[in-house]
Parts: sequence; structure tokens; C-alpha cells
Amino acid sequence: MTQTPATPVDDQVAIVGMACRAPGGVRSPQDLRELTLSRGEAFSAFPTDRGWDLSALSGDQPVANGRGGFLDDAAGFDAGFFGISPREAVAMDPQQRQLLEVSWEALERAAIDPRTLRGTDAGVFVGLHGQDYAVAAHGSRDDLVGHAMTGMSGAVASGRLAYVLGCGGPAVTLDTASSSSLVALHYAVRSLRSGECSLALAGGASVMSTESGFLGYGRQGGLSPSGRPVPFSDDADGTVWGEGVGLLVLERLADARRHGHPVLAVVRGTAVNQDGASDGLTVPSGAAQERVVARALDDAGLRPADVDVVEAHGTGTRVGDPVEVTALRAAYGAGRERPLLLGSVKSHVGHLQAAAGVISVIATVLAIRTGVLPGLRRLGTPTTRADWSGELLEPLARTTDWPDTGRPRRAGVSSFGVSGTNAHVVLEQAAGPGPVDGAQAPDDDRLVPWAVSARTATALQTAVEQLRGAAAGRSRRDVGHTLAVGRATFDHRAMLLAGPQGTVEVARGRVGDGETALLFGGRAAPAGAGRELAERFPVVATALDGVHAHRHSDGGDETATFALQVALYRLWESWGVTPRRVAGSAVGEVAAAHVAGVLSLADATALLEARALLGERPADRAAGPDPELDRFRATFAGLRFAPPRIPVVCGAAGRAATADELADPDRWVPRPGPVADPVAAARVLHADGVETFLEIGPDATASAAVRTALGERVTTVPTLRGGGDEVTSVLTALGRLHVAGTPVDLTAAVGDGRRVELPGYPFEHRTYWPAPGDGGRTGATGHPLLGARDDLAGAGGLLFSGRVPARAHPWIADHRPGGGGATLPVPALVELVLRAADEVGCDRIDDLRAGDPLPVDEHGTVELQTWLGAANAGRRVVTVHSRTAGTGQPGAEGSGWELRARATVSRGAPAAGGDGSDLPDGAVPLTPAALGERLDGAGFGPDLAGLVGAGWELDDDTWVEVTLPPDVDRAGFGLHPALLTAALGAVGRRGDGSEVPARWRDVALHAEGASAVRVRITRTDGSTLRLEAVDVAGAPVLTVGAIELGRGRTVPVPSAVPDAPDRPARPVRRAAALPGASGAGATGVDVVALTGPHRRRGLRMLVRAEAADVLGLSGPDEVLGRARFKEQGFESLTGAELVNRMAARTGLALQPGLVFDHPTPDLLAGHLADELDARDDGPAPDAVPDPAPGPGPEPGSPDDPLDSEIADASLDRLMDIIDAEIGVA
Repeated sequence: MTQTPATPVDDQVAIVGMACRAPGGVRSPQDLRELTLSRGEAFSAFPTDRGWDLSALSGDQPVANGRGGFLDDAAGFDAGFFGISPREAVAMDPQQRQLLEVSWEALERAAIDPRTLRGTDAGVFVGLHGQDYAVAAHGSRDDLVGHAMTGMSGAVASGRLAYVLGCGGPAVTLDTASSSSLVALHYAVRSLRSGECSLALAGGASVMSTESGFLGYGRQGGLSPSGRPVPFSDDADGTVWGEGVGLLVLERLADARRHGHPVLAVVRGTAVNQDGASDGLTVPSGAAQERVVARALDDAGLRPADVDVVEAHGTGTRVGDPVEVTALRAAYGAGRERPLLLGSVKSHVGHLQAAAGVISVIATVLAIRTGVLPGLRRLGTPTTRADWSGELLEPLARTTDWPDTGRPRRAGVSSFGVSGTNAHVVLEQAAGPGPVDGAQAPDDDRLVPWAVSARTATALQTAVEQLRGAAAGRSRRDVGHTLAVGRATFDHRAMLLAGPQGTVEVARGRVGDGETALLFGGRAAPAGAGRELAERFPVVATALDGVHAHRHSDGGDETATFALQVALYRLWESWGVTPRRVAGSAVGEVAAAHVAGVLSLADATALLEARALLGERPADRAAGPDPELDRFRATFAGLRFAPPRIPVVCGAAGRAATADELADPDRWVPRPGPVADPVAAARVLHADGVETFLEIGPDATASAAVRTALGERVTTVPTLRGGGDEVTSVLTALGRLHVAGTPVDLTAAVGDGRRVELPGYPFEHRTYWPAPGDGGRTGATGHPLLGARDDLAGAGGLLFSGRVPARAHPWIADHRPGGGGATLPVPALVELVLRAADEVGCDRIDDLRAGDPLPVDEHGTVELQTWLGAANAGRRVVTVHSRTAGTGQPGAEGSGWELRARATVSRGAPAAGGDGSDLPDGAVPLTPAALGERLDGAGFGPDLAGLVGAGWELDDDTWVEVTLPPDVDRAGFGLHPALLTAALGAVGRRGDGSEVPARWRDVALHAEGASAVRVRITRTDGSTLRLEAVDVAGAPVLTVGAIELGRGRTVPVPSAVPDAPDRPARPVRRAAALPGASGAGATGVDVVALTGPHRRRGLRMLVRAEAADVLGLSGPDEVLGRARFKEQGFESLTGAELVNRMAARTGLALQPGLVFDHPTPDLLAGHLADELDARDDGPAPDAVPDPAPGPGPEPGSPDDPLDSEIADASLDRLMDIIDAEIGVA
């Protein structure tokens, strides 16, 4: 007989959501379930993209056979989604990044809109252990200053979750080593039970940023030499480290039921204890493990025999497993009629360290819900070091159905830390079917709106595609309800209508900034209008009945139209649409007055009937007796007019009508002629900030007229379209309103439904990992390949020691001339020698000869030594040697030093030439097919070939435009070698195409940091080229007097007689112009010197360009003019840096907190313009005169359509605007 729970039922805690990532491509609980049931495993070779010293991991005794359980995309993160700049993201421990995304996924899987946690007392409990990202980032070339303290702090891992979600409850990070996440669950449960929080996120994360965990534990003999853990087996030889992240969403059970959240399982009991003074600090204590199980059972109010299964810690070690089996036998053995089943998810994914406990909980919840227990992989003979007698315990040798016990399924989960802290949790099947498992809500033939949104247009497309795939077979109402209540709403939106025949997308776009107004048209409604809506929506039927109840006569077409308009308005009102302004024409003006609170329904109906009896009266009718008009006035006098609650705009007056004007009887006398044009009122509304017009009437007449008059600047949404299906029309209008940004209550529009599990947000990843540096050495150069500098004693020269990890430079891995293995492109050696020459004040290469191609293994690292000799008659000799460092895989060996290049360098680079890169008339464009054939022939992969945008030819000249993508790090390079490599690949080859640019003469770099160049390559004879490269502004970047093509050869090491040692300054070069950059340095436009609206526009461009640079974005098109700085990744540090930059650009004295006082780029630019105008004390003599008054908005005002375009313009469009508006590009 089951005991009563120790905690009251109202205080029991439910798991309502789960999300996880684990090795083997596991990105969801379903993925984990499929992996374990398929008896798969998730172990792979050590990662090659984290800068690990793989040779140290191989050694004489390979660590864990070179294998572990690794996340597929540990460095990937959607920083923009969370409003985090790329600069800050690379300074954040990947564990923090993973937790952010997985917390969002967990809430969405619980069908909880994450934004609804803002301002609540929700708590965050996170377990973390390894925090070695700071070691990986040490010496990085990335600018991590200012963000490292928060980005690499374990405490901030939970605090950042609370900050992003807006939670006000406890936020705690716990470190008890491997038991961290289960201990976090324990304290989350305690916090919920005590009322300290109403909802909690609990779990943990583990990402290995360095190889130190493998090295340390491997040397102690704790890692499996086979690279495969086998818990509880006689073949167990050690554990295998893995990575993972998991989070649970927890609520008190009663709250979860009340909110309609899916109850996946119940946490019946938890306990935590410590080994204390055991046999050793790191030696597991069986007695302590037995005690923690007993406490958890006591907390749950259960006997040992009430639990069917234990998901064990089960590391696969020869010491730990027998200790655990013995403890479980003692704790769970009493009174059992059937053996306790023993499993461990570690046999599939490895030991996930701080995330191990929560991944075990997720695996166990899945087993409880499905009734199927995954077996242990490769169990073989159970360990003979433990006592299995008496059938008290049984390891799960194979996938097994959960035993039918006639009571809820229950399981224990154990987790033990090397610190001696132990945790045990008892889980129970939820009573009755959960909302996700129960019968689907019945569907009929009704259309159901499905709202989808995302941060970006590309993410929106992915979300729509995922939804279409996942919704098949589900209740349309359940899907619509879940989307309405369980998803955050973003600016990029789409609306789908789902019906029996499938789904159709009826609206897609990005929300606008303006307000919404209602237009009540004057066209008569056809007979029967609104009948279909009344059958579907009770609020429509009630409104129609209400109008008819106040009718005393037929009232004609106007009363029928009025009834339809009132019913449509009440439908929109029930869906949360609350207009800021209304307007109407003819009968529509009566409806507008009614919804604005001027006339009651009874008085509005009486007015319409009086108008129908009166008939039309010309405004210039001759004076004389008019009995009908007298009767109208008598009726009118009995009506009560209240001041409008919503402004009623009059197009003729050009403003909102006053209360007195609305109560004037002459206003309501019907006049002959056509129905009043709604465009005049729409113009007034648009000038007052309205961008969306919702037409309330039987057709789209007013919408069409307004759209014709105001064009793309506005969104017009007719409720009905006349003659079509009314329900489809109104739901399409709902979708268009929602997409335009009008607040609507989607829950009310969808109706009742259950919360079901749907695909989560499609995060768009960029890779954030510290760029390899120089190890913090004193002579660090900051160059990605050159490395650190050492002065050579006695020789008077310099030695540079660097590395070439192909994994960090995909353009190298993509360079495979002749179809062979990857080799370092010769332009990389040229650029490296130029940078080495900089260290001694030399600014040109007189002559460089490349040796045999330098192979680069994508799994290994090439070591480089660059020797710069002492000066001899003003020249210096440079040599470049290389050797392979091994791949880190067992059996891989390195190589000896080989000479790769020799050069002489000197001072006095010639001035750059003129405009030789300009395209002459007659230059013939190269077709994409021709370019592709040449790049394929050069042995380029897609990443390298993709840098080439266009090419032209004329006689012996070839012009090539090449551009680096935003995610390629060009920091430290003078000119990124990939640009030059790609350009040379686009030149037509002769012979068999195997020639390489083996000798370079008269090389000079004139500008640094270019991300895009146009290169002119001239073939001066059969095997010699001349090269010029310019930036996007046409300024010179690089010139090469001659490039001789050859096959590469071994070059002799030259000798040199040294001059006296010197230390000249490094050459100073200008910065290359970047695509889309604004400001005087890049475009020649000095925004301070501009005046009037041109100054304001220029400042908007400049603020966006500087903001992009501060955040580490690829260009100003990634900065939104009207979005808040905070939402785009700014905080106090980056905000102050932006202000400092703008102060330097404008000469203004600015306060550091300016970005918070003026919280968008456009507002900041406007403030700067005001400050500059005030400093100038009036317009300058050459100011552009203000345009003559006209119907449109003033240039530079918030309503200027050009300014609206600037706010979100692309790079190319920004340049076009500068050219057109200012005359300079």
C-alpha cells in the first residue's frame, strides 16, 4: 500500500517543459529518446575547431582513444535574438550561450510564452562545473575587455537567464561537480514548495572549452581507453567525458493544472547530502549514497518497493559502479516483489558532467511517459565486483517495457559529484493523461488562424516551414491555440489559415511603427451581409440582434449597413483591436460616432431612421417650410450626444471633430451626390501618425481609394471584400493587421484549445570562439599567422613563431590546387612577410620566392617560423619555415622544418598609381559559368570561390571584385589573404593550370583592413602578371610590380651581413574604405559640415555605421535606426564607446549615458543634430534652403519617407541616398 506523500498534494511539483542538447546531434528530448531506443551512441573524435593541442592528447598513451561526447555546434549562437552584440557574444562562455537558447526552447515546449515571465517571481537554478573558457580566451586577438567579467562568470550564467527573461525570483548557480544540475533541481523544488517562486527553470550545462579535463582525468586513469563507457559491466574500463545542456520548467502541480500546462511528470521527492569524512575526498561513499536515497524516499512519502527503476549515476568506472550498486541494493532492496531495474543514459552519450543529472531526468521522464526503458549499451556480463544476488537489482540489458504494477510509474535518478555532494530525485507519472497525450480537440471545417513570428525574415521562413511539417495530423485549433498563448511575438510575422484542405499563407511582413485607425465606409451593404460571420462568431450575431432590437421602422439600406458595421466592430473589439482614431463617411460616420461613444446604439439607430425619412437635402436649398426637416430636427433634439472617447476625424475639416460639431443637426442631414471620399480623412490620419487603416464595411472600396492615394506608405485592410467568403475575409484581415503590428488578441481569435508541443524558435547561429592569439607573449604581433616575436641574441634579427590551424581559416581548407589536399595559398606567405617587415619599419617586398606548396591538414596545425634578418644596405632577408605539429590522432606524427619562402624587404614603397582599377569602356563581363569554371580549375572550394562577386576582361587585363563575408575575421591582417587568393583564381590559366604565383616583386600595401576590393590583373607576358587592388572608394590598397607564375621549388636560404641594429617605427597606413561605411573617412562626407536635413540624414548614417563597428557587426545595415540600442546588443560599456566615437566625430562634449537618454540610433542622431545646430547658432551660409511648404512631411522630420527608408536601408541603398541627396558618394 502506497504511503501518503510527505508534502501536501498542492505543493507537489510538476515538470511542464524540457529541452536539451547532447552529443550525437541531439537537440531535443525526442532526439535523445530516438538515440537511446535505437541503442545508438554519440561519441566522436576530439573537436578540431577549438584550438585544442591535439598532439598533447595523443601522446604515447592516447586519452580516451581520442574520443568523447561533443555537441555538434558548441560555438554556435544566435546573439542577435537575445540582443547581444557579436563582440560580447565571443566573450561569453558557450555554456551561458547554450543555456540562453535552451531555456527559451524549454519554455516554448511547455507552451509558455517566455516573455510572460517578465516581472514575475520565476526562479533560475543552474548547475555548472567546468568554466575553462577563460583559459581558451586567454591571449585571443578578440577584444574581450569589458565583457569577460560577466561573460565568463558562473554566477552570471543564472543571472543572465533571469535578466533576459525578466525573472524576479531567486537566480542561483551551483557547482557540486557532476551532481550540479540535480542539486539545482533539488533547490528549485524547495523554492517552489516554499512559495519563494511560482515557476522555476532548473538544469545545467557543460561545454569543454579546453582539453584540460581529458588530460587531467586521463592521467589519473579514469577515462576509458576504448572511448566507450559500459556502466555496470564487467568490461567497464572508465568513463568518457561528454558535453550537454538541459533545462526543466517546473511549477507547483496545482498551478500547472490551473494554467493548462502539460504535466510531463511529477517530482515526488528530492534529497541532497555529502560524503563527509569518507575514505578519500574523491572516493565515492556508498553509505552516503544509501542515505541520500532514503531521504528522497522519505521526502516523497514512498517505500523502496514503490519505485520501479533507477536512472543511475553509472559512470562506467571499476570503482564507482560497484559502490553505487551496493548502495542502491541497500536503499531499495527492502520489501521488493520484483527487481529494481537499473539504467544509465551515460552508456549512450557519455558523462556530461554538470549536465549529467538533468539529462538523466529528461531521459527518465521520457521513459515514464512512453512506458519503454532503454537498455544499457554493450552491457555483457554485469560487474562481478557487485552483489546481484536475490534478484533485488537488475541492469537493463535490453530495451524493456515498463513493468505493469497497477500504480503510477516511478523512478529514481542519482547523481554524485567528485566533491562528495550527492543528489537523488524520485519522479512519478502524472495522474491521468497529460494535455499533450489526451484526445485532440475536435476539428470541424472551420478555418483557424496560425500566427508565426521571428526576429528575422530568414528565421520566419524556417519557422513557417517547420510548422507546416510538424502540424500534420494535429488538431488545427490546438496548434493555433498553442501558437497564440505559447510563443513570443516578434517583428517579422506571417499568418496562415488552416482548414480541412490544408494551410494557406495570407499575410507576411514586418511590423510598422504607426498607429491604426478605423475607416467606416459609406457603401450600402448587400442583403444578407454578415450572415456567415454570425453563424461562426456569436459576438457578431449578438451585435446584429442588438441593432435590430432598436429599430422602429425599416430604416433602409443605411440601417442594414450600420448594423453590419457595428457587428464587425464588435468582432474586432472582441479580438483586442482598440483604435486610437476613427473616421467615416455617410452612414459610416454614424457608425464611427457610435463606436467612439458619441451616440448610444439606440440613438444611433434612431438617427439613421430619421435620416431615411428625411431623404437628401441640398445644402443650398431655398428657405421655406420643410415639414420633413422639422420632424428630423425634432427627433434629433431627443438624442443624447456625449463627448467622443475616441477622436472622430473629419476629412473636410482636416482634424478631429469637436463635441459641439458632432452634436450639430446640420452635420447629419443627408446630402445628394456621391458618398464622401474617405481619402481626405485618411490623409489627415496619416499626417497624425496612422499607417494602418482597417476598413469596416461590406467591401474594400475605401481601402482601394486610400491605397491609391497614399501608396506604399500605408497598409489598408478591408474587413470584407464583397462577394467572397466572409470568414476567410475577416481572418485574412486579422492576419494582415497582426503582421502590420496592430495589437490583436490571438487567443480570442483562435478560441479554446490545448497546449501541444510544436517546433521551437529556429535560432540562426553564427560561430563565436576566441580567435587564436599569441599566447600572451610579450612580443605578440596580433597577426593570425605570424604569431609572437622574439629578439634573437647576437644575430640582430627577429624570429616570429606562429600556427596555421586550418579549422580556424576555412579559406585555407578550401584551397586545393590540382584537386589535392589543402595548401596554404602563396598570398598568405606574401601578406605574412609584409607584416613581419612592418615590425622593423620596412614597407615593401623587393623580391619574394615561394617554395613547394605548404600542405595543411584540416585536423592538425602547421607551425610557422618567420626569420627576419638584420639590415644589410637597407634591406633585410626574410625566410619562412614550416613543420606539421600532428593531428592529435593516435599514430599521427609531426615533421621537420621545411623552407617555404625567402624574401628581401626594404623601406620606401613607391606611391600608389592612379585609377588603373577603373573599368574602361569595352570591358566584357565574365559570365558566372566562366568564373565558376576558372575557380574550379584553380581548385577552390565553395567558400573561397564564393568570395568572387564579378569579373571583366579586356585584352590582357582582368578585373575582379572580391568580398569577405561578415563572419570572416580580418582582424590582424593587413590585407586578408583570401581576397588576393580568390582574385588570382579568377584569372584565366594557361597550360595545365598547375602554375602558382611563385615569385613576387615590388609589393607594397597602401591601406589596411579592407573587406572588399576590386583587383586589376594585367598579363604582361605569358607567365608574368601585374596587380593593383583598390577599396570600395577607389583608393589603392595593394600594388604588385610583377608576379611570376611557376610550379614552386625549394629556395636556398640567403646570407646577409648585418648593419647596425635599429628599431624603426612600424609603417603607418590608412584604413581601407569598407562597404556601406559612412562618415568622412569612408565616403568623403563630413556630416558636421553639412546643414539642415542633409546633416540629420548624414548623422543617422554615421551613428549606424559607428554602432555596427562597436558591436562587431558586418556593417550598418545590421543596425536598425528605430530599434532601441539595448535590443540591438548595447549595454553600458559599448554605449559609452559609441558616445566617445560620436564625440570625436562631431567635436561635441557628450555624456556617456547619452544612448540611454536617446535610446535609438535615429533619436541619438537627432539629438546630435540639435546640438550641432545650437553650436552653429543658426544655419550656416551654405545651408540647403528649406523646401517650400507642401502636402508632404518636412525633410528630416519623423514623417519624412526618405528618413523612414534610411532607418532600415541596405548598404547599397545608403550609398545611393548619399549620392542623390548630398551629391557625394
